[in-house]
Amino acid sequence: DLQDNLIKRISRNGSFRQLKSLQTLDLRNNHLEQIDDDVFDEIDSLNELYLSNNSLHTITSHTFNGLKNLQLLDLQINNLTFIKNDMFIHMNKLQILFLNDNYIKCIDRGSFDQLESLTNLKLQSNPLICNCHMKWLKQCKRITDQPKCMSPIKLNNIPITNVIDEDFICNATEIDVCDVSHTKSCPQNCTCYNKIVRCSRTQLTRIPYEE
Repeated sequence: DLQDNLIKRISRNGSFRQLKSLQTLDLRNNHLEQIDDDVFDEIDSLNELYLSNNSLHTITSHTFNGLKNLQLLDLQINNLTFIKNDMFIHMNKLQILFLNDNYIKCIDRGSFDQLESLTNLKLQSNPLICNCHMKWLKQCKRITDQPKCMSPIKLNNIPITNVIDEDFICNATEIDVCDVSHTKSCPQNCTCYNKIVRCSRTQLTRIPYEE
């Protein structure tokens, strides 16, 4: 139990090397900003990891390496802004994942697909951008709370499960926010939804094109 301290960083310095049978690690209510890659790979016996109420802003694909037996991961009340689809790989036994009360705007499609045992996913109280990249989240059956959209304005404070499919659209200014691997953009003043480009009523004087 290491909760309620002033810990800012967990370094890969062998801190857990002698804790081969550790099952629960509680780091709640610290000042955690960084967790080194592979820092947990020496305690694969861990079942529960509590990291809530810290200042974590980045999780990499190697942060939770080795935690193949983890069943509960608590990341609520941190500074996470984006969930990538490689953050929780090789965590097949994870049943409970708390991501609520962060600053998450976007979640990569497929981010939870590898979590075969996941039954309790909390995402509430995040400023979700409900654009075309987030439509898939509406159908995620593992969510057990009611996350709401922050933007666009017309969807503000609406539960993502209540948003109709036609309203999950992408504006040109949002492409880089939610699709970091996307190399193309919507034409200026238009909105895009999958293969549909809407440019009606935008006072165009020529056919729009990608610059």
